[in-house]
Amino acid sequence: MAGGDSGTDLQRVCFLLTGQYDAWSEYPDLPESDQGRISRILRQRPNRLSNEESLHVDAERFLASGAISEYVLQGEGELASRHGMPPRELADLLLEEIDRIRTENSQPIPTAEPGDYVTTLRVPVAGHEHTWAVQAHYRLEEHHAAPDSDPPTVRTSASADQLTLKVGDFMALNAELDQHFGETFRTQSLGPLFKQLLVRDDQPLGELLRLRAGNLQVLQAPTGFGKSVLMRSLGSWAEQEGVTLALAVPTTVAALKMTYGIEADLRARGIEDPGRLVVPLMSPNSMMAALEQVAAESKDRAFVEWAEERLGYGCALPSTATIDEEVDAWVPGHEQCVSLVPYGAPAPPGQGKRTKSVRQGPCACPFRGVCGKFRLARQACTAQIIVTTHANLYQGHLHIPVRLESGAVVERMTVEELVMRRCQFTAIDEVDAFQSFVLGRAGRGLTLAWGNRQDQRPLLTLDGQFIQAFGRVRPALDESMRNTLMRTRWLAETYTSHLAHGTLAPSERKSKKKTSGKKRSARPVQDKRWIIPQRWDGWISTQLRAFLAADEDLITTEERGYSPDPTERLLLANFYERKFRLDSLPEHVRTVAELLRDATNPDEHAGSLAHVRKKLEQLLSHWVPNQQVRADVLDRMLRRAFLEPLRQLLYRFVHNAQQLKLAGVDAARDIADVLGPFSAWRAIPHGPQGRLMFAFTEDVKPDTPEDTRLSVAAFGGDPHIYVITLGQITALAHSGHKRVVLGMSATSFAPGAHRHHVHVPPTWWVPDDVDHGVSIDTELFPGLGADMLRISGITGKDRIEATKLLGQRMWPRLRGELRDLGKLSKQRVQDSILLVTTSYASCQHLRDGLLAAGAEPGLIAVAVRPRQDDEPIARENETSDPLWHESPGTNSNPSPGFPRPAF
Repeated sequence: MAGGDSGTDLQRVCFLLTGQYDAWSEYPDLPESDQGRISRILRQRPNRLSNEESLHVDAERFLASGAISEYVLQGEGELASRHGMPPRELADLLLEEIDRIRTENSQPIPTAEPGDYVTTLRVPVAGHEHTWAVQAHYRLEEHHAAPDSDPPTVRTSASADQLTLKVGDFMALNAELDQHFGETFRTQSLGPLFKQLLVRDDQPLGELLRLRAGNLQVLQAPTGFGKSVLMRSLGSWAEQEGVTLALAVPTTVAALKMTYGIEADLRARGIEDPGRLVVPLMSPNSMMAALEQVAAESKDRAFVEWAEERLGYGCALPSTATIDEEVDAWVPGHEQCVSLVPYGAPAPPGQGKRTKSVRQGPCACPFRGVCGKFRLARQACTAQIIVTTHANLYQGHLHIPVRLESGAVVERMTVEELVMRRCQFTAIDEVDAFQSFVLGRAGRGLTLAWGNRQDQRPLLTLDGQFIQAFGRVRPALDESMRNTLMRTRWLAETYTSHLAHGTLAPSERKSKKKTSGKKRSARPVQDKRWIIPQRWDGWISTQLRAFLAADEDLITTEERGYSPDPTERLLLANFYERKFRLDSLPEHVRTVAELLRDATNPDEHAGSLAHVRKKLEQLLSHWVPNQQVRADVLDRMLRRAFLEPLRQLLYRFVHNAQQLKLAGVDAARDIADVLGPFSAWRAIPHGPQGRLMFAFTEDVKPDTPEDTRLSVAAFGGDPHIYVITLGQITALAHSGHKRVVLGMSATSFAPGAHRHHVHVPPTWWVPDDVDHGVSIDTELFPGLGADMLRISGITGKDRIEATKLLGQRMWPRLRGELRDLGKLSKQRVQDSILLVTTSYASCQHLRDGLLAAGAEPGLIAVAVRPRQDDEPIARENETSDPLWHESPGTNSNPSPGFPRPAF
């Protein structure tokens, strides 16, 4: 940006569009105006342009056609400027033009007008995982027309570079709340927390907690030090200080409880109608399920009634429906809110009957603007305090259109953008769990083909549902996705068939030769791991060096040392690319290239792969005389012929994820849930590799070839950097301002723990109050004979009996430990013991052993597999005392009423 006519190059442009500014040492020193300008560019960039290959293709096309006239592409990717303007002035001008174009072209999904509509309902089948497809017809009359209403406006909050929490005033606020409710937990929790918090150089916090906007700040304190109490109290503090606040907690029930508590606190402080200030923001599709969970788990009737008022809603659309089958037209959470397909447009006056043809595009329900299902989303646009979950913050959307201050209408704004625009301060409870969730979403798996199975095959299910939806999907989408689906299925199923029949050797085949003492070959080891097709290109082209160069002097009888050449790799890649004509390749390689292309040509005759392999063997035997090396080369070349085009096809599912969802096909949603998150805009959409990675796995069982399976996993994003830079790079891109982001945790600083270690040192922390670490000791218990008891390595009935015996042997030791814990008067030492096993079943076996050894009734709380009705239960003895308590595995906290001590 420094010189007006110095130009730049595509490599620098690509880095600018990656969003990976954490690797840019000079980025923090840039003026705020430049940081904001770069972030505006980033927000207008689609994810695909952060990939160097995609950027080069588009840039070369637009520059060559003159669509981009401000620069000229020269050799080696150099860009010479010819705009004759200061670069910053040009950037601002172009960004304003992009904003204007987007605003003028922005519009919500059209609302259904009076007329006939059709859609497909997916009705649950009792006792089965699959659903039943039922066609529903809707007749909307004039009195069903949508009321006139504008989308809610999302206004961007002012910048707040630093927020200061005055500890004394904050404690006084909590003391008032404690006094009002006749409680003490606020002051008893927060007093010791602030007293023991340390900052840099191990200095006490003092009277001011300064929260700066920008990269993540972490407050780390052990469990039981009041971090959850602090989260709740921040709500009252934010209302008092006039700060817009977002609170992110791990679960939906936790978000509801947090909102309920904050509302009670605000009401106690004299705030009328606190529900307009604080909102529990969640997916509208999960509101009824959350309500059912609250009703099943909570014993607090007031909380249940509050949840019913907040989450309950009805659906008016089924009253207009005619259904061919005797089923309920309303399945809560699966309403047809934006998938009404017009059917039979009314004919103009005097032109006879209307036609029975499907009109273009789905429409939104006319009641969407006033429906209670979207009540929370509308409130979130104006509320001062937004409480949401980790999942919703990262991947949630508003399911209603909203208007920006620029006038642009945005359909399905992300919760991330809403929070970064509206909230000056975001606090994330259990920030390490938030990072773990993001990391889990960065790598998702999908089964592509699975032998003779009819279930658990999303592509097969999608194919069937597309047939059911025939005539109700937009023609362009129907044609595009049907072609993609057919080609994807053919490649995946044909590849799996070759694995099952042995035409392709299974990838877990390993060399039996000992390699100790020798330099490791760079040849990819063939074990059951991720298969990335292009990873082999360097090794294959190295072994084919003599053939590619047509130079017999380069022939060797041994495996050639790994030394890839970019030119050789490019030539090999062009073997497979049908866009490169065969006559554009060197004459001596054309036959090989043609055979590789024939391997994945569905028009070829049966048995073509065996034929291709035999021909390739003949053509390459002279150039690669080592039989084992040649076999591996052929195997990898043929694998690449299938997996590389399969990888490219999967990108289409990624970029068409939203259209697939709007098609109203459940299987499309399942695929979009796995691959679709990568199509959502991210400031840093790709990791260090610079692109979305697809990796395949093969599961080949020689004894049961019909069970052969091919799966794919997609890896994208950079979860660790995303969490750290949420308030800096992402916030600037969404709102033009840095935002304060505070993460709280007991375990966020754990170097080496890739899922939970947050890569910034804690800003504030509570030190351990002991002068030693954690001791891990091995304890042995005697078995029935002379040997010590062993669980590992045994199965079936023997394992069950050994686990029960372990419980009996452990009880005397555990009884003594519980007695010692009960004598401790030290604050925050819990008189409980946690026993961790390998499965839910072994939990019950261990429980039986403890009870058999004399554990008192009611002492044990056992984790059980979550059920549909996840209300903890207890088994009673003849005196009606509970022998043990059960709690679903999704609930890590003992339910109310569990006695202490317990384990």
